[in-house]
Amino acid sequence: MVQIRNITHEALHVPLLGRVVEPDELVEIDDMLLQGHVWPPTTWRVETEPVSTKGGRR
Repeated sequence: MVQIRNITHEALHVPLLGRVVEPDELVEIDDMLLQGHVWPPTTWRVETEPVSTKGGRR
């Protein structure tokens, strides 16, 4: 899971989430939704990066 924040001064309707995201609200989304859709950096900021399950430390 990844957390993204609405960094605008407007409530944004996000059909993908099926709801309205308020200004400065933090929402948690599935990693696949982050990668599969456009989240403009002028509108959204990623607060936590997805945790990769591939590879690992060497």
